Amino acid sequence: MHRSWPQGRSANEYNLISLFYYATETAQTCGRYARDAKHESAVRDFFEQARVLNLAIAEEAQRMLEDQIGTSESALRGDGARAKNDDVMLQAQ
Repeated sequence: MHRSWPQGRSANEYNLISLFYYATETAQTCGRYARDAKHESAVRDFFEQARVLNLAIAEEAQRMLEDQIGTSESALRGDGARAKNDDVMLQAQ
């Protein structure tokens, strides 16, 4: 069965964009959970570790997407997704 991807995107591009989005969303959520667990260091540390891992996944997805589309600049920066990733990093600090 042939799938039609949005706006002419390949399956890999679509999947990388999706993974980038969900990894940044999860990182942001983990940062909030870590702040909520401020008095329970083991739980806070777990959520912080999950936040960092999800940011790393998002960054790798972004690099791979850049390779897929063949540009030196991220296609994600133009639609605000990169700014969101930066915001997640700043909120957790």
